[in-house]
Amino acid sequence: MKRWKLLIALFIFSGCSARDIENPSLEDLAMAGVVGYDVGMEDDNLMRVTTSVLQPSKDAKENVGILSEEDEVSYNAILNIAGDIEKDLNFSQLRVVLFGKEFAEGHEFYEVVKRLYRDPNIGSNVFLAVVDGRADDIISGNYPAKENVNVFLNDLLRPRYRSSFTPFTTIHDFIFSLTSNTGDISMPSIKKEGDTVNINGVALFNNKKIAVVLDVNESKMMQILNHQTNQVSTLQLDIEENGKKEPVVIDFISVKTKVTSHGTLANPKLSFDVRFNGTIIYYKGEYTLSDQKELDIVQNKINQELKRRAEELLAKLIEKQTDPLDFGEQFRKQTRGTWSYEDWKKSYQNMEYSVSFQTNIVSSGTLD
Repeated sequence: MKRWKLLIALFIFSGCSARDIENPSLEDLAMAGVVGYDVGMEDDNLMRVTTSVLQPSKDAKENVGILSEEDEVSYNAILNIAGDIEKDLNFSQLRVVLFGKEFAEGHEFYEVVKRLYRDPNIGSNVFLAVVDGRADDIISGNYPAKENVNVFLNDLLRPRYRSSFTPFTTIHDFIFSLTSNTGDISMPSIKKEGDTVNINGVALFNNKKIAVVLDVNESKMMQILNHQTNQVSTLQLDIEENGKKEPVVIDFISVKTKVTSHGTLANPKLSFDVRFNGTIIYYKGEYTLSDQKELDIVQNKINQELKRRAEELLAKLIEKQTDPLDFGEQFRKQTRGTWSYEDWKKSYQNMEYSVSFQTNIVSSGTLD
């Protein structure tokens, strides 16, 4: 068995110049599009690797095959999968890597991503996501309205304007955050719901553990507070009117966030000045938006609600000791001498902040 694994390894990873190895036919390849990692089905000490591979053969009943193997080492699990299909398992078309939530809580999770990053056959723009549940359940799921799981998950995790609230994370982004010593890793959290899969928030990490999973609205606010943001998707707010909550739906046209650091590493302070232009696409309240004075009242109420949400989010990030927006970089730039992630985290728990919003509603659309 060991000899068989060695032969497969040499076939997959060697630089042999033989024509039939360098240029195998398409039908000789098993192109992996999605790979998932979970703890073992019955043994938590094992790693379960699941992959979906394209099957170009005309004789194949399905255009995508799902294969799983378990081992203590992910490399061995992949070799076993290659042995099962008796083909060259190729990762040059890998687009998505999923991690079951329980697996992402373990130390091996980081090591797997680093090994993927070092593999020359795998691109650095492969998308990563945490699964609320098990990765193998999503990869092996039946999605009748979708072409195949490879295309479906790649499209789901690809940044688009309407889903721009979440920090889409590639292998490159992950390694950059891991080595920055100023911030923490974040990635989308996805969940299987019936015959589809949805993004249900964003998983934030602290010291290589999931610290908290933000919901969709919190994720959008996190995106707003990111100084690199210039666009955010539609957001629903509830503003106070005569003692009751009145829903307002805003479509952001542009967002400009200025983050300013004050104090020192020993006494960190940040201020957030957020200005945005947008349109109100839903509002049934008592104010007439065509009247500038009444529109100003609504804009002030929107500012107050956004400020409240932002302050709640910042308090949660500090409480959970996770820095997904790389606030530490603001203070590293002005700190002389030695800088360490551990020192920043000690200061971060006492960080003070102030938030201000300036809303400019340029249109109220065609409200009823």
